[in-house]
Amino acid sequence: MSMAKKDLTKDDEKHSCDLAAYFTHLQLQPIYKIMTLKSVLNQAFKLKINKTVTSFATRLLELGPAPDTRKILSVCEKNSIDEHPLKYDEYNLFDKCTASYVPIYLYEI
Repeated sequence: MSMAKKDLTKDDEKHSCDLAAYFTHLQLQPIYKIMTLKSVLNQAFKLKINKTVTSFATRLLELGPAPDTRKILSVCEKNSIDEHPLKYDEYNLFDKCTASYVPIYLYEI
């Protein structure tokens, strides 16, 4: 999944952010989970996906203190609107298609 993300062009930043968001749900050791959450947090913040950034920041703060994360969280809580909504739904259980890396949600809303 990480290699597929690297192969995307600059124009496909939203899809790249989707892939990074799915990657945060893998069972990783805490240090790697922190790295993936920081990565997707920064990427989503640049794309102004503030509502989703709030979720990532909260999950990151649960793993350990991070002053930059608190700043980003406070900015995003003031304006919690996603300018470019992702296909990612953190509350719906999903599995990933191994060919296309598209989520297969357990419960379609």
